[in-house]
Amino acid sequence: MTDQHTSDLLKEDIAKQIAAHLSISDFPADEQAMILAELGDVISDAVLEKVLERVPELERPEIIRLFYSADASALQELLERYIDDMSALVAEAAQEEIDAFVSEMKEGDQ
Repeated sequence: MTDQHTSDLLKEDIAKQIAAHLSISDFPADEQAMILAELGDVISDAVLEKVLERVPELERPEIIRLFYSADASALQELLERYIDDMSALVAEAAQEEIDAFVSEMKEGDQ
């Protein structure tokens, strides 16, 4: 099994878990993909917001530039100077956005 294949399987498994958590597992695959893509964008923005809260103001423009560029290694190197546990920050932002999304969906059902 290739690393790319393993990565794809992990992404698929994570997507299935999130779909189950959001109670959208019974939705058609294309609708699930659309919801997960939108949620991914929201989470990405939330992560950036949390990062910007933790870095010096002078570094923020460079962080934003790198965040939207393809230079992940330069971004990681810069973030490591200011954020001890990036995985925890991402998990926190993701959980907050997922909880908000689930809450919104439940309110819409009422």
